[in-house]
Amino acid sequence: MLSLVLIGIWLEQQFGFVRIGIVYLLLLGAMLSELLTNWTIYANKVAALLTLIVIIVVNLGLGLLPCVDNFAHIGGFHNTS
Repeated sequence: MLSLVLIGIWLEQQFGFVRIGIVYLLLLGAMLSELLTNWTIYANKVAALLTLIVIIVVNLGLGLLPCVDNFAHIGGFHNTS
């Protein structure tokens, strides 16, 4: 999460918010897809689901920081749900 703040702002300035937003959406979508695909493999399904929810909540919380666009986080959550 710290790298999202420190490196993410720099990457967004270098490559633009659209490209970085696409990468972010793909990563969050891949995490959700992996969870749903391998749902039967998880021994503790609740812990796996809560981990993903915590990641989403932390990312939305980071959106409250200056220079971080929370609308991109909300859009990524909406697209992967």
